[in-house]
Amino acid sequence: MMYLSHDNVGVVEYDIREALGFVANQLSCGYARSGTNLIRVKDHTPDWDYFREEIEDGITTIINITLGDYHNSDKRRNKGKISDLKSDYPFVNIVDIEIVDGEEINLAIQKIKAIIA
Repeated sequence: MMYLSHDNVGVVEYDIREALGFVANQLSCGYARSGTNLIRVKDHTPDWDYFREEIEDGITTIINITLGDYHNSDKRRNKGKISDLKSDYPFVNIVDIEIVDGEEINLAIQKIKAIIA
């Protein structure tokens, strides 16, 4: 069994992206778009304002998966907030999932798949 840690977050990011069906450049960039759905898998909380352009381009569901929030910065934390995005775009379904340090990876993948099914 593998557990999420700062030391293996890069491997875990790739494994989760692959398990969710990411292909080609989606594996390296951490974003996958399918129709009106956008899935993000990264090791830090997003600047939620980055999703505004995607919403304007037709995204109606955002699934954000944060792995451990290891590489966050004050720059990201002090920018766009999820509450503002939800307020400005009430028609967008936003799912925010955090996989915490020490969480077992196969169970995390099962949890993610169950939530986004």
